Amino acid sequence: MADPQLRETSRGVVLAVDDTAMNRKVLARVLGNDGYEVLEAEDGLEALELLAEMRNRPIDVVLLDLMMPNLDGYETLRRMKASEALSHIPVIVVSGVEELDSVVRCIEMGAIDYLSKPFDASILRARVSTSLAAKRLRDLELEYLGGRRPHRRARPARPDLRPDGARGPRPRGIIAPRGARAPDRGRRGAPGAKGRRDHRFRLLPLASRSRRRAARDRRRDGSRQRVTIR
Repeated sequence: MADPQLRETSRGVVLAVDDTAMNRKVLARVLGNDGYEVLEAEDGLEALELLAEMRNRPIDVVLLDLMMPNLDGYETLRRMKASEALSHIPVIVVSGVEELDSVVRCIEMGAIDYLSKPFDASILRARVSTSLAAKRLRDLELEYLGGRRPHRRARPARPDLRPDGARGPRPRGIIAPRGARAPDRGRRGAPGAKGRRDHRFRLLPLASRSRRRAARDRRRDGSRQRVTIR
């Protein structure tokens, strides 16, 4: 296990899964010189256990060999991609199997790249760097989406709603019991006491410009009628 102080300053955490100790040491040396923290596993079972244990410091990239005892690379890759907690981790297959069928099979199972042994160190660094950048971008997207909360926009005031809750234009009057007389507006023009909405209440219109205009029209019509009678 790497030093915890190095873990805080490393470029990323890489898991090298290979049954040959020399291959693991080569991967650790190449990537360690670039500032990566490299963990090692001898087979697929140990790799899955290590992936499950690394909760506080998730692994960023997995370098996976295919031909291993106990659990080979194909089954390890299948289990990783079937797990919701591990499926997002990039897997680069580093194997001595050069058959095209093996390459296609790994890519179809979810591996993002396939390197044949012996590998070139510069190509390995480039593939790991690209995979790490893609994973961190995805982690930022998930963090952003997970932190967002649905924002409910406040409803604007509805001008077509009356104070009593009914729809339609606001009435120019007050609510009063049936049979009641229109209240006096007083000095300040206050419309008197408010009544509650009920089937026994009706709307009494206040004196308005339309009423004065209607009264003026009736007087005008009456005067015209008297002139006609003469």
